Amino acid sequence: MAGSVSEYRGLGLNGGSYVNDTAVHTGNWFAIQATEATVLAAQASNITNLTNIVTDATSLAAGTVLYGNFTSVTLASGAVIAYNI
Repeated sequence: MAGSVSEYRGLGLNGGSYVNDTAVHTGNWFAIQATEATVLAAQASNITNLTNIVTDATSLAAGTVLYGNFTSVTLASGAVIAYNI
């Protein structure tokens, strides 16, 4: 029996993008996971007030996962996996 779309997405089976540079990356992602200490320079999502933690002074610890509907992410430093919807 085939799994549901949400099961595949929740397990990361729909793939994603590994981002470890400071370029602007666009896509349709449901989660962003820091793979090392990471600072977000910018992001576009449906999360209210997320920009309050997106500054050069705010580091996401390795393993931190942000869930939402992301369409853009830019890193100041570090690396993330952006999981496809």
